[in-house]
Amino acid sequence: LGQAVGLLLHVGTGGTAFAGVCMSSATQQILPSIGRPVQFFQLTAPDREDVIPTEQRTSWYGVEGTGAAAFRWTRETDIVWRVQARPFQPCNLLFAIPIQNEIQSGFANASRLEVGNKSAFLVRDVGVLTASLSLEEPVEAIVKLVMPPHLRPCDLGPVRDGRPLGLAISTGPAASGG
Repeated sequence: LGQAVGLLLHVGTGGTAFAGVCMSSATQQILPSIGRPVQFFQLTAPDREDVIPTEQRTSWYGVEGTGAAAFRWTRETDIVWRVQARPFQPCNLLFAIPIQNEIQSGFANASRLEVGNKSAFLVRDVGVLTASLSLEEPVEAIVKLVMPPHLRPCDLGPVRDGRPLGLAISTGPAASGG
């Protein structure tokens, strides 16, 4: 909630605190003793054609399913999200990608997220992939999902779908922090 109104959560053995961008010098001195800032982002597939970011124009197939079960299959092995306009500052980043399916078992676990020169493999839980990264210096706020080569369902079993597919990522608003 705090991130949605411009506050950063600081967490550590020293406690927990929210702080804004415009902090007093006293607050700036205290925060390092509390803990590092933590930012959370949910990465989703675009829910409408007119909101697909430029960097994702060829990354997705059309929306399948409806309501909470709506998703898009990935079309490319790399998908990029610009999650905020300003660069990430040193912090801990937590990411969640809600998914409906994967082309074959183990595909999601072989995928990873990259931010700057940092990389983390995704961890699969029920309906969601997660990853965390720790940044020590400012980097552009671009997150890249890197997946193995996509596979065609028709090569895996008795179906006619010849599209190369990877992950079925739930649709939602543009990548969001929260």
